[in-house]
Amino acid sequence: MTSEELKEKALLIFAEHGYEGASLSLIADQAGIKKQSIYSHYKSKDELFLKTVEDVFSRELVQAKKRLMENKPLKELLSSYLKDYLEKYEQDPATRFWLRMAFFPPAHLYDEVMIPVYRHLDTLEETLTELFERSSIQADPKEAALAYLGVLDSLFVEMLYGSKDRQVNRMNASFNIFWKGILKIKEE
Repeated sequence: MTSEELKEKALLIFAEHGYEGASLSLIADQAGIKKQSIYSHYKSKDELFLKTVEDVFSRELVQAKKRLMENKPLKELLSSYLKDYLEKYEQDPATRFWLRMAFFPPAHLYDEVMIPVYRHLDTLEETLTELFERSSIQADPKEAALAYLGVLDSLFVEMLYGSKDRQVNRMNASFNIFWKGILKIKEE
């Protein structure tokens, strides 16, 4: 078993149980190895967790930038980006892990976890601002990017706490108001 394979197995356990509920024994069982074998790859549960966080957040950022650079009409691109998150959250353990850790990092690892979280948010804001600068919207591109991130944040909260119906309702209502708002002429 390589370090990368072990990280992928650990991801499944962290996604399902969170940091606190994920023991090295559970991770070892998932990987089909003895608990002691983990230490030949990682010094501690914290190190394994932080490497997993870094990998998942890096992959998510690459995927986000790629999706936001697709050649689609702006409204379709932004709407489908939100819908994709709903599907990914249900189907992809990495997305559930990413979202859970962005909102609820382990207290003793808060600073280390928030580094990739803020890097992700800053890069997403820059990518969205560039996207809006290239578009024909009348709103200020930076404000439009921040407003869209607000829509995304509200969807994330609903994904963590709400039912599928609530998620879809929140997404549709928030996006519709957002879209109408960015089409308005800039107030001088």
